[in-house]
Amino acid sequence: MLTFTNATYLDFNNSEIATQQKSAIDEVRSRFGKEYPNIIDGKEVVSEKKTLSTNPANPSEIIGTFQKSGQNDADKAIKSAAKTFESWKNVPAEIRANYLFRAAEEVRKRRLEINAWMISEIGKSYLEADADTCEAIDFLEFYGREAIRYSQPQPLTPFPDELNEYFYIPLGVGLVIPPWNFPFAIMTGITTAAIVTGNTVVLKPSSDTPMMAWLLVDIFRKIGLPDGVLNFLVTSGAEAGDFLVEHPLTRFISFTGGVWTKNPQKIERAKREFHCGNLYINRKCTGAMVDVHPFGGFNMSGTDSKAGSRDYLALFMQGKSVASRA
Repeated sequence: MLTFTNATYLDFNNSEIATQQKSAIDEVRSRFGKEYPNIIDGKEVVSEKKTLSTNPANPSEIIGTFQKSGQNDADKAIKSAAKTFESWKNVPAEIRANYLFRAAEEVRKRRLEINAWMISEIGKSYLEADADTCEAIDFLEFYGREAIRYSQPQPLTPFPDELNEYFYIPLGVGLVIPPWNFPFAIMTGITTAAIVTGNTVVLKPSSDTPMMAWLLVDIFRKIGLPDGVLNFLVTSGAEAGDFLVEHPLTRFISFTGGVWTKNPQKIERAKREFHCGNLYINRKCTGAMVDVHPFGGFNMSGTDSKAGSRDYLALFMQGKSVASRA
């Protein structure tokens, strides 16, 4: 396996590359307005209510029509993920990682198309969209390698006449709720971190950027990810948000978010006690962590969440220590 390296941004000062990107935008614009189903247990599901994704630069222009499922479909998605978990958790890490590596190749092939949809759906510049796509590639490549590393025998201090083992097991069904601001990178990262560690997922995309989540789901369907591992559920928080969060089969929730305050005492406490800007609670709610590993990169005026920590995947697993006497 090749050593991990970050994806390199395209140089849009090069007129040929800029022209190729513009052509990709023209091509995706020709597909505006189509309808896309939810995917539950590998099956296409439509709902009576719809979610419209629009061009923020021209709100009357419809990027695509998506579903707005209710609690019935949400329940089916969670139960599909729970059923599939019983087989997916036993798939070797190398095989699960290979799905991510193959997905990374597909993202590279469709890079300009993904950029074009992002530019159209959320209004990113050429470079910001490409950096977002590059970060998604980085997540796929890095998390695949990390999952393999975690699956290897873990070093333990030996004890006479005792066989000691330490290994990691997945948690179960994860509810993934990505943000709109990095609609392909963070969505890809928190979805595939869960999948590669042996969990199954219900992906509830941001209502502002459902197309970006559809593209990832489409890629995984193309490369043959088993049905039920990744369930695509466009719904609003009002329709099914609380239901999904409180569902007894939901084992963890993965999201990125922040809490704003002007209270200086609270800000100082956040600086002292935790990373300011993102919240994660192990096993229940997980957000992105900042670490030394650089992923992608953006022209940020504030905090930019990353998830390149070498212990990030541990949030999606439980360590098990087993000892037996000789």
